[in-house]
Amino acid sequence: MVKRFLFVIALIALLPGGAQAAAFSATVDSTTVVVGQPFALQLTLTGAQVKEPPDISALTRLFSILGQTETSSYNYVNGSMNSDVGVQLTLVARQEGHVTIPSLSVETEQGILRTQQIELDVHKSAAATRPNPPMTGGDGSPVSITATADPRDPYQDQPIRYQILVTCFGSVTNIVLDDFTVENAVLEKPNQPIIRDVVTAGRNAKMLEYDFVLTPLKPGPITVPAPAFHGTVMGDMQIPDPMNAGLASFVQMFQNMGAHPFTVNGPTVEMEVRPPAAAMSPWLPLYSLKIQDEWRGVQGAKVGEPLTRKITMYAEGMAGSQLPDLQSEENHTDFKVYTDKPSVGTDNGKPGERVQGWRRESYTLIPQKAGTLTLPAIHVTWWDIANGRIASADIPERTIDVAPGAQAAATQTPSPAAAPAQPDASTAAPASEKPPDTSSRLLYTLIGVVLALLLMAVTWAFRMHRKVRALQEAALKPKTTAAPPPRPAEPDELGNVHSAEELRRFVQAFAASRWGISANAPLEKIIACAPDGVKADLESVVKELAAALYAGRSLDIDGLKRRIEKIRAWKPQKSGGDKAGSKLPDLNPN
Repeated sequence: MVKRFLFVIALIALLPGGAQAAAFSATVDSTTVVVGQPFALQLTLTGAQVKEPPDISALTRLFSILGQTETSSYNYVNGSMNSDVGVQLTLVARQEGHVTIPSLSVETEQGILRTQQIELDVHKSAAATRPNPPMTGGDGSPVSITATADPRDPYQDQPIRYQILVTCFGSVTNIVLDDFTVENAVLEKPNQPIIRDVVTAGRNAKMLEYDFVLTPLKPGPITVPAPAFHGTVMGDMQIPDPMNAGLASFVQMFQNMGAHPFTVNGPTVEMEVRPPAAAMSPWLPLYSLKIQDEWRGVQGAKVGEPLTRKITMYAEGMAGSQLPDLQSEENHTDFKVYTDKPSVGTDNGKPGERVQGWRRESYTLIPQKAGTLTLPAIHVTWWDIANGRIASADIPERTIDVAPGAQAAATQTPSPAAAPAQPDASTAAPASEKPPDTSSRLLYTLIGVVLALLLMAVTWAFRMHRKVRALQEAALKPKTTAAPPPRPAEPDELGNVHSAEELRRFVQAFAASRWGISANAPLEKIIACAPDGVKADLESVVKELAAALYAGRSLDIDGLKRRIEKIRAWKPQKSGGDKAGSKLPDLNPN
């Protein structure tokens, strides 16, 4: 919708016209509306180009937005083209009383423009919100709505279930739930409701089940606002008895037929959120918590060789993203520890089930010394909601037998009995450990550098030779000038033009062939590119043509064609030098 709104305004900017005062206005078709009955709010931008679309988010606090439609209007007054563009919003009031449509703003190239506030009187009417479907709920509405939260007194940060049940009677279609938020809480919404067939009080109906997960963020009272549903109900054609019914009965029959839009609000839900019950960090209100670890590479562990440890927490009553990080539990001096990115997940389960969350952390541990190494125990404290007490989940300390690494075994010093006698063991070194000759290494490096420089020089000389040869060959070739691209042939079908649109296309084609501009150039650009000798005549033709195209004015098509023929016949006069057909006067007359 926004892209189309911007496109319409950009199109208007290309039309010829005079200056127009910039304004952004809001109007309604009536200042007295009914709860659940749609009404129109028209936003109109005049005399300006939009930079950012209007912000209508303030309307959603009091109204449901059922639809948006782009609007535009044009008028041609005293040779100037004026335009109004905007958006028409279809709104439904959610509550009765005195309601104010707030001021809305739009950013344009002339600055920020604002609408005026509009005062509405919203009334409640059973006739408007309760059409006459073939089968309704107990209060006469086409749907009945219940909303529940379980439990009503959760702890802070404890995810709970919030459920909305919508029972639809009769031919109800296009059910839409308004978007809503809960203050001081996070509301996770389902992608689609669960739909099933039910029987209520002996009547067949459709039930829509919306299951949310609500997590309160602060202690104290929280109000879940009333959910608002919109839809369409198809009325029955109940034919009255022609012998006993009057004209009013038949009028009512036709009123009941067809699609009737409706809006129905559900109940609000009040909750009291309890604060954290103990000085715990982090605060974990749960029904259960399990923790376990898995190892890889422990058997035959050696110094310098990596081990893998995976620790997984399973929580009932909390999302995986809320579970704590255990990385601090893996800090110790006997191992180097490398941590991978943890993976978390949440299973909201079926309606009535508690939220299940899990968090898995993976570590790589490299032993730094041989012997029996000990990993400390892991201890996670949490609050047991069911029993109202502090609980804990633990992994006991682990001991690992680490053998010397392969490198350490290879570098161990041999025993004196096995080692051959050496003249001076403190200074003699094995032949294999002699340092390389530094002077030989430097010589080889220098030779390699010289060879590389020589190769670069040969390559550069070869490339220069090719470039010089190419320049010599180009100098010997005869120079040719590329011919400019041919212009399109001048159109010659003016006699076949019979409408304003055909005449516009002819003028565009004529300008493209004569003055080399785009074949789809707007009319005002054609005027700007025209020579001075025909500019005034062409501008007069274009104004009359634009009035016919955009303002519905009548058009003298034959008269315009004669004036265009005059423009086509115009030839520019040569400037400077001798004119064709003239000669110099006799300088020595007799």
